[in-house]
Amino acid sequence: MKDHNHPRMMFIPALILLVSLACTASDLAPEWTPMPTPEPPPAEVGTPTGSSPMSGDWGAVTDFGRFTFRISPDGTQLETIYVEMDKWTCGGVTLTTGVSTYSDPPSTVEDARFSEWVSLNNAGDHYHNITISGVYDEAANKFTGDWSEEAFDTICEGTWETASR
Repeated sequence: MKDHNHPRMMFIPALILLVSLACTASDLAPEWTPMPTPEPPPAEVGTPTGSSPMSGDWGAVTDFGRFTFRISPDGTQLETIYVEMDKWTCGGVTLTTGVSTYSDPPSTVEDARFSEWVSLNNAGDHYHNITISGVYDEAANKFTGDWSEEAFDTICEGTWETASR
């Protein structure tokens, strides 16, 4: 009589080996971190949120669409900026997009001035960027500034201003 249990006996150690390898492989894989829920862009014009008259939400209409930004309550940091483009063409590329960004630590506001660079490219490549610079005018209680977009080898630029509070 032949022994048919031999293949079955090899199956159990093989199964144990596969399970232990699978557990080890999962320990080596990077953990997935869930993406945070995006924060809505700041309001276009708000009231000060702190001791600084610059604090709170601001926004401006531009040639490319609009952008909004938030200054910290003490007026020392640019907390977030949101750029929205509506069928804007620069460098042969037409964009309709909304990009919200912030840096950690936040960009500083020094002498009532800020400048922030934003990548408009989904992959984060550095061939389609916009830089927005601004200065707070205390007498007029508003921000004014300029923007410059680099799209491949083309530079598009303009000026902007917020409404007075």
